[in-house]
Amino acid sequence: MIKFQYQTFRGRTNANLRPFSDSMAVLTSDVVNPQLHPHRTAHSNPIPHLQAQEQPEKSQLPRLLDPKSCIVTLLNCKDVSQIRQVHTQIARSGMLQNIAVVNKLLYIYTRHGALKDAGSLFHSMFEKDAVSWSVMVGGYAKLGDHSDSFRTFRELIRSRTTPLDNFTLPMVIRSCRACSDLRTGSVVHGVAWKNGLSSDHFVCAALVDFYAKCGASETARKLFDEMSQRDLVTWTVMIGSYAMTGNAGEALYLFEQMRYVGISPDKIAMVAVVNACAKFGALNKARQVHDYITENNLSINVILGTAMIDMYAKCGSIVAAREIFDHMKDKNVITWSAMIAAYAYHGEGYASSPWEFLSSTKF
Repeated sequence: MIKFQYQTFRGRTNANLRPFSDSMAVLTSDVVNPQLHPHRTAHSNPIPHLQAQEQPEKSQLPRLLDPKSCIVTLLNCKDVSQIRQVHTQIARSGMLQNIAVVNKLLYIYTRHGALKDAGSLFHSMFEKDAVSWSVMVGGYAKLGDHSDSFRTFRELIRSRTTPLDNFTLPMVIRSCRACSDLRTGSVVHGVAWKNGLSSDHFVCAALVDFYAKCGASETARKLFDEMSQRDLVTWTVMIGSYAMTGNAGEALYLFEQMRYVGISPDKIAMVAVVNACAKFGALNKARQVHDYITENNLSINVILGTAMIDMYAKCGSIVAAREIFDHMKDKNVITWSAMIAAYAYHGEGYASSPWEFLSSTKF
């Protein structure tokens, strides 16, 4: 187990937590759907910024008498204006005292990108549970506001009222990955280790992904080897990490190991394997990978086909690269660029230059 010097977020400033880049958002699975807990209570009064014209007439919305009707109505909202109307009616009905309803309202606000509304509601809550924190941390992260995601996570650590779980931590880790913030991610890893969650499957998978995408392949591999269970995504991430950092031999070794333990690669995994073959430069390996794709009836889409063109070109078979190109139903700019670059590099046959290739091709 990797040991970390534990550092909490309590003493760190916002500047220290600010990500290097806000270029990516987190995947759609990062926001947790709140579950019904009608026996729990948690909220204060309604948010004050709702305008009078946003408050619905009684005929506009169904009467909200219980938590279920509140949640069903929220799920049917089409835009932020409707959510605010339902929010007002929920407040009038007294359902803001039900934490399940408030959590669902938080989730619906974040799902529609209304982070200001969600933040106001969140900070007005007297009591917050793990779902409340997860929704806010994940909501900020999903929309690319990683600074506020880190800030909210730090508030959770400081609050000492809600234990960390394997929903919130992966969201924060994915924020670190999205902005390539190795420093903050290492601190979050320390928090996970301190709270006994670093070996949890979801947390560990997120950490492997984080370290791999940040180029720390050795740390990612150590965590990967310590995992009791590895799914297809984790194998793909690890193979892709080695391919990205130039360790093609280890990437191809993991590909063989993945098949040995009974994990069947999908097209995304095969793109990582093909990229590793391109780095390896061995034509026999390229043909083995191509045979696997054919034997397992994996359709060659634009991404996989383009990667295979690049693989064959770098392994010395311009003919095989052209065959892949000709059989592709769909091609994009990157596909054409890969084929042109292959001819420019090899300069052989009837298309001894990129210009001859273009002139001989029917568009």
